[in-house]
Amino acid sequence: MKNIYSIAILLIFFSINTFSQDKTRGFKFLKKKKYLKSEKIFSKILAKEPEDVSASLGIAQVYSVLEYEKNDLFKSYEMIKIAEENFEKLNKINKRKIKDYVSETIIQDTKNDIDNKLYEFIIKENKRRIMEKFLTNCLDSKYYQDILNIRASKDYLTVKSHNTIEAYDKFVKKYKSFDKIEEAKTQMYKLAFEKAKKIHNEKSYNEFLKNYTEAPQIFLAKKLRNKLVFENAKLYNSINSYQEFIDKYPEANEIMKAKILRDKLAFNEVKQINSINSYNDFIKKYIEAKQVNLAKKLRNELAFEKAKNIHTIKSYNFFIDTYPKAVQINEVKKLKEKLAYEPAKSSNTAASFNDYMKINPQGKKYKAAFNFKANLLSKKLAKKEKNLVKNTWMKIFDKERKNEVASFISKNSKNDILLSCNIQEENKTNSWVIKLNKDANLIWDRIFEENDENKIFSICEKNNEVFTAGEKNGKIWITKLNQKGEMIFEKIFENGHSVDIKITKYNKIILLSNNEKITKVSKLENDGEIIWEKNFENLGIAKKLKIFENNFFILCEKNLIKLDEKGKIIFDINLNEKTNDFLIKKNIFFLVGEKENDFLITKLDKNGNIRWKKVYDKDGKKDIANSVIFIKNNEILISGTTENKENENDIWMLTINYQGGKMKEKVFATKKNDKNPFLIPAEKSGFILLNSSGKIKNDIILTKFYE
Repeated sequence: MKNIYSIAILLIFFSINTFSQDKTRGFKFLKKKKYLKSEKIFSKILAKEPEDVSASLGIAQVYSVLEYEKNDLFKSYEMIKIAEENFEKLNKINKRKIKDYVSETIIQDTKNDIDNKLYEFIIKENKRRIMEKFLTNCLDSKYYQDILNIRASKDYLTVKSHNTIEAYDKFVKKYKSFDKIEEAKTQMYKLAFEKAKKIHNEKSYNEFLKNYTEAPQIFLAKKLRNKLVFENAKLYNSINSYQEFIDKYPEANEIMKAKILRDKLAFNEVKQINSINSYNDFIKKYIEAKQVNLAKKLRNELAFEKAKNIHTIKSYNFFIDTYPKAVQINEVKKLKEKLAYEPAKSSNTAASFNDYMKINPQGKKYKAAFNFKANLLSKKLAKKEKNLVKNTWMKIFDKERKNEVASFISKNSKNDILLSCNIQEENKTNSWVIKLNKDANLIWDRIFEENDENKIFSICEKNNEVFTAGEKNGKIWITKLNQKGEMIFEKIFENGHSVDIKITKYNKIILLSNNEKITKVSKLENDGEIIWEKNFENLGIAKKLKIFENNFFILCEKNLIKLDEKGKIIFDINLNEKTNDFLIKKNIFFLVGEKENDFLITKLDKNGNIRWKKVYDKDGKKDIANSVIFIKNNEILISGTTENKENENDIWMLTINYQGGKMKEKVFATKKNDKNPFLIPAEKSGFILLNSSGKIKNDIILTKFYE
């Protein structure tokens, strides 16, 4: 067995040694110019070892010898490429074994020599077949581009002689880097454009535009195509033919002409139909047409006649909502208002006037309806109240909501009356502001009807500007309205709610607000921007704000604070009892509130010292003083509520003199369970009382009393 292995090893050794000797002999024969013997040796080796580097190099060198009768430069180029590729795969040891005949330098020198000879051969032969073979098999030759250009030049001469679009197109696609490629393209574009012009139809121009996107004739081709298609559309002279042209070629120079002709045909067609729907379709479809305004005019005329023929509130409302810019809009509003108001006036009921106001919130008769309704609602109640005399009146206001609660009353320099109320419904509360003249006839009203929760607790007016203060979504909120009740601005501050608002003689805003345990006094510019703020802690609920001789007086439940115009404290008096309102006259203060369920009146001097306290009882279970004013002869009028035998509140009005002596009193019930009585002096004499009343549903009641 050992002998067999030994023999095998010897055979391999002798075989390798023989191969090595053959390669050496092959290169020696090559050197001696015995090319045939050298070829045979290298061919024999390659037959057994096709990737042998030495044999590949040797046979490449043999075939590159021009004087050798069997020379083959293409075969030589192929073999040197094999030698080059396989040499890179050898390790260092194997490269050292063949270093006498093979190295990277020898391979590159051989390749360059073959490349040079091959190039000279091709140039000399100048045959297309040989060039094609070179371009197919010698892609990495340094002369590849040169040969390609030579072949391209030959082909270009052929293309020029044929002078066809197809020949140029094929040539351009084949030789993208040829130096005369732009010349070829130019001629191709020229021929293609001439062909399109000769055929002269939409398809021929579109094919040119599709196939030759870089041609300089693109713009002219589009122009000729568009002109041709437009002329064809004019021959048909139909809406569809013009619309098709507009849709297909929106950038065409003729596009405006096409639209004008289309719109004219469409409008003539619509006029023949002469219906609201046909005019609406035209307006919607041809929005830029010059006939749109005329179409709207004709449509509005038809719609107006239709609304008049139907002659219902619904038909007039539909016209107003659908055609708000129609010239007939004012006439329609008049017809609607007349239609709504005349039945209301004929019925002469609160419900009929309320229906009118719902339909016509901006109507000219809105104020009249508002006043008629208020008078009708209060008619029975006014008869019931015996002390109402010739110079007095009573008005009831409601918005037919669940609950309307009075929150404040004031008047301006013209004795116009301003009311603020809060309308409580199941899911939200919204504010209602009413401005009346001195006779309680409506000037304007406004509901802040929003998705937001909002309440107003104070209102005042100066220089035809109305200011309100309250809360919106739990934040301090003020508004400024113009003389028509339209919003000028609103400001929303931090969490809390506004309590009272006043305007100084210099048109600055003074705002009193509460935020949990903090009472805040703010001075603002007329546009709502903050000038300064002062915070006071643990004073209880803020109640009232008054301005007297450039000082600000703040009433809380158990404190009276005097501030100068910069917010500096002049005095802070602890009152010990709950207070709701106060008066100032000649630096004397009168405060009203409650003590042990009775009216409490306190008189203070200018320094806040108590002059006297008086308690008044009306035999009710609970008496609460809510508001106080001066009336004639320096008498003081206090309004509040007293609990009756049915456990409901009646209004109690008490008149006292300067020393607290009781002058007269009156208890009355307006409807059921009266609440929130507020007082203001009336013009010249008397006073006006605002309150809410109702057991389940509250209404707003405003009454003028003669003293």
